[in-house]
Amino acid sequence: MEQRDYYNGIYIAEDNDGIVYRWLIHRGDLSTLPESDYGTELIDLLDLNVKKFRLAIYEIKKLCKYDVIRGDVITVDDVNAVLTKSQELARTISESREVTGELLLAAIANASAITDDHTAMYFLNVMQGAVAALEELPRVVKRIYELMYNCSETEEPQTWYEQEIMNERDLFRRRYRSEFINGIGETRFNKYVQLYFFDNCADYYSYMLIKFASQHKQVRQCRCCGKLFIPTNKKNTMYCNRVFNEKGQTCREVGPKLMSKEKNKNDPMLEEYERVKNKNYKRYDRQSYRSDKFKDRTNEKELSFGEYQDWQQEASAARAEYLKGTLSAEEFGKVINKLG
Repeated sequence: MEQRDYYNGIYIAEDNDGIVYRWLIHRGDLSTLPESDYGTELIDLLDLNVKKFRLAIYEIKKLCKYDVIRGDVITVDDVNAVLTKSQELARTISESREVTGELLLAAIANASAITDDHTAMYFLNVMQGAVAALEELPRVVKRIYELMYNCSETEEPQTWYEQEIMNERDLFRRRYRSEFINGIGETRFNKYVQLYFFDNCADYYSYMLIKFASQHKQVRQCRCCGKLFIPTNKKNTMYCNRVFNEKGQTCREVGPKLMSKEKNKNDPMLEEYERVKNKNYKRYDRQSYRSDKFKDRTNEKELSFGEYQDWQQEASAARAEYLKGTLSAEEFGKVINKLG
């Protein structure tokens, strides 16, 4: 297959069972990636350390503080410094999430490929475009987390699909490039297959979300680690398969024992954890798109997505350590109430 003008990005094809076949094109070289599915791609994205990523972007943005109207001079070296740092961050992401990192690299390349209009704004636009490509990722993570979390709060994923996904106005308003082919690289098909191409995170993960949501599958929040996951069947609805401890045991393996201890303890610290968890989610919820219902409550500081996600993950891990007896009640209380 001829790659045409597509330089870096991800090709995907799908079957009727929701299996996603993926190919990576990087600087003209095509390679085959492992098979995946919509839900796996989304959950992997939500496990990204958004706080650490945002801090790295902030450092890159400081290199872009120029005022061309005032007469600040931007050199080629300045532009290259921003592009290099941006690419390094994307490559760091690709070490654990190859698709995400490659999509970031593709978006950065697109940002730097704009036409030189020989004005003072050209260099600035290139630098700001690279940063904007990076900043799009945490925005997408935030919105997808909101929607997936809402699915975990309902027993009717079809209703969630109809009421929230079908009413989403921004995330899915995109044009996904596609074509029909009978082969790609060394892979040949026995029929013509619709192939999609993606060169940025927003397009790729919004596509994954709308396809996942149309399957009406359930999302759950793990009672052990606190992260979102997709149950493999109706019986596995409380714990995920993430590795929980240094022994390599998963949440599904250790969760039931920890929950049994929790039920038997009738512990005020565990009650405090549940109370603060609900409070912090509402503080976060107030600054989201649903904030109108909380406008009359201004006595508490709102939480950003990053603040809430960081707290939720740390507090869930602390609860598990407390139940195991490796964390004192005093230390557990400090983690629970660290946001005030």
